[in-house]
Amino acid sequence: MPRTEIPDVVYDAAFDACPVCGSRSLLHGALTSTAGFMSQPNVDHSRCNDCGSYFVNPQPSAASLEQFYSSQAVEDLVQDKILSRSLDRYFDPHLRDYFVEHRVTPLRQYLRPGGSLLDVGCGVGVFVRVMQDLGYRAHGTDVSVRSVSVGRDRLGLGEALSVSDWSESMSGVYDAITAWTLIEHLKNPAGFLNKASAAVGPGGILLVECPTVDSLLFRHLKSSFFWVMPYYHLFLFSRGGMRAMLAGHGFDLLQEYDMPRNWYFVASVCRSLGLDVDALATGKWPDVVKRIDEIFDDIAREQGLSSTVQFIARRR
Repeated sequence: MPRTEIPDVVYDAAFDACPVCGSRSLLHGALTSTAGFMSQPNVDHSRCNDCGSYFVNPQPSAASLEQFYSSQAVEDLVQDKILSRSLDRYFDPHLRDYFVEHRVTPLRQYLRPGGSLLDVGCGVGVFVRVMQDLGYRAHGTDVSVRSVSVGRDRLGLGEALSVSDWSESMSGVYDAITAWTLIEHLKNPAGFLNKASAAVGPGGILLVECPTVDSLLFRHLKSSFFWVMPYYHLFLFSRGGMRAMLAGHGFDLLQEYDMPRNWYFVASVCRSLGLDVDALATGKWPDVVKRIDEIFDDIAREQGLSSTVQFIARRR
């Protein structure tokens, strides 16, 4: 599994207040990461006793994170895992139908036909391509030169995709901004919401999708939860924490949409036992793993405990 170390990591000063809701009631060392997919082991997370969010504390400096993201292991992950699977969401009819039903339809009810939107952290730009196909003026931005290049070439997106980080990209005013599994990576999620608030203006729509600790998997597996992966992920938001952040930055929540397929139940159990889930990738085992994941995903969604949630909000 791809994993990379940061040699001689430099840390910022530790948080003494929750960067999600501002509370000073923190439990330090509430969670310590284990080795796993993109996860550094033995990284301490604090928990906010008020909003319930977890976050790496202290966090690596910006320079250390840049070193992490530029490492060969992360580049290999982008190339071998993310790019090919992302393109399948557009070119595979079954995956595309799922993508439209669960990532386009929930949002579309709040958008005016032909409106403008910016997808921050767009990857190869599948969401941008689908929204353009539906008549929207969609653009995307990402820090990965490789992802943007693939999207321009394979999806025909050309100048609709650009290479920049979120702090540089949200200029102008859009009808909507989307951020799919981005905010948990950021050192400054509040800064992102500040920029998003200005970029959509009053009445504009913001969609943020992220893993949540209010999930069946996290409840039972804690540090082995698949999405605990420092330093790739710096935050694990609670639903209450994300609601508080949105409200504090001028957004009224319209909908929380639980994703039906989160997968990774078996992978998380294997991680808790020190086993490699990839060892099950022979014979009929992949079908067994898939079915177990589907069953537990269904149970989680029925109980409102999905691992990944979309928060759709309107700027006041």
